[in-house]
Amino acid sequence: MERTEILPYHGQAMRILAPPSFVGAAFLLLVSGPAFAQQYKAQDPKPSIFTCIDDQGRRLTSDRPIDACANRPMRELRLDGAIKRDIPPP
Repeated sequence: MERTEILPYHGQAMRILAPPSFVGAAFLLLVSGPAFAQQYKAQDPKPSIFTCIDDQGRRLTSDRPIDACANRPMRELRLDGAIKRDIPPP
């Protein structure tokens, strides 16, 4: 990248070169941009909270379905605590 500018006080033309690190960083951003976009697109736009009561009577909560409660009823909650859905046991 090269551009020519006229300096305001001297009236001389001067070449300004972009440093190689800037060019490399710009290239890296162009190449890796779609990968980051794909990652964020794949995420759930509205996260949920899963909750259940296990065999010992403890309330478990998680951001994904709970393996320890696979045979127990679970609830999926919105972030404000409202019930999104009840998940029955299999």
